[in-house]
Amino acid sequence: MGFLDLFFKKPLGNINPDDPNAYRTAYVEYTQAQMDGDQAVADFFKRWNVKDEDHWSEIEAQMVVNGQHVAAAQYAAQAQMNQGYAGAGFSAPAEVDGIGIGLYAQMVAHLETAHSAMERETKLRYFGCDESRFGRIQAGFQQLMNPGTPEGARVAAHFQQHLALARNGG
Repeated sequence: MGFLDLFFKKPLGNINPDDPNAYRTAYVEYTQAQMDGDQAVADFFKRWNVKDEDHWSEIEAQMVVNGQHVAAAQYAAQAQMNQGYAGAGFSAPAEVDGIGIGLYAQMVAHLETAHSAMERETKLRYFGCDESRFGRIQAGFQQLMNPGTPEGARVAAHFQQHLALARNGG
């Protein structure tokens, strides 16, 4: 942090603005705390050193500027879906870096229509990604879809279903 940052950057509680995982974790916890009630929200604020709802809104605004808000929202939605699967007695669908297989298929479908590096970058940003993160996600799913294993074949078939839906606007 530079000298001028002391005067112009707003404090983000215990959230490191250079660590997307910290914000994603806080976002998921805040989303859950809102569902659990006022005491859970108060406990969240204390744990993350957030003063109040207004301060949390400022943190969210800063994360939007940092390009992390979309990724955090996706991560929180995926975590809630996984809880739903677990609650129903099912195993959660394949996931890499907080991105489920359905969202990964949507990303792939959108990127197939990118005609330039700039358009690709814009599409990745829409999903809260950059090339580096997308590369990790893609490598992770390719590993999960290893055709040499029964589980890999199942995950690959599941991905193909989601990809066909995403290509058709579903």
